[in-house]
Parts: sequence; C-alpha cells; structure tokens
Amino acid sequence: GSIRRLHLIPAENTNARNNTLELRYFSLDEEGFPVRITLPSAQSLNPKPEFLKSLKNQGTTIYHETRETQTLKDGTTLSLAMINDKVYEFRIFQDGKNFSCKEFNCLCR
Repeated sequence: GSIRRLHLIPAENTNARNNTLELRYFSLDEEGFPVRITLPSAQSLNPKPEFLKSLKNQGTTIYHETRETQTLKDGTTLSLAMINDKVYEFRIFQDGKNFSCKEFNCLCR
C-alpha cells in the first residue's frame, strides 16, 4: 500500500468572499516527501462530497486534522484545531490579548 494525503484548504488566487475550497492530493515518495497528484480543476475546486468520500474509501484514515477560525460581531476571533476528532488547540483573540490552550496547557497573554 501507499500513504496518500488530502488537503482541503481555502483556494488561492480567488475572491476570499466566495469560500472556494481547493483539494490538494499527495502521495509520498521513497523518502516520505509529498508528491502532488494533479487533479482536474473540476474535482480540485469545491470538490463534491461524493468525490472526497471516494478518495477516503480507498484506504484507512490514520490522521485527520481540521482548523476553523470565526470572527464574532464584537471583533473577537476564535480559532479551533482538532486532530482525530479531539480538540487539540483553541485560541481566543480580543483587544490585543489572547487566551490559548494546546493539549491542556493554557496561557493568557
């Protein structure tokens, strides 16, 4: 077997307001470095859930990371990172101050 990586990220070179996502697909070479697998643009920009599922079903997920950032009406920014469906890190930014927790180690600045 081989290891593959799927990255679903905000697309570059597009209007940030349209929320376009880009799928980047990689294999790993003999030394463990990623090698990009080119996908047709119809599948790489805003890929359909069925296509993502078909790629995931080709193997077993051994690592799953998600990141999300939201800005509230009062200007507070919340950031959340999850690894394998567990909270790994979160941050709250407001008025030049931040509170962050990473693997249960918290810091207020």
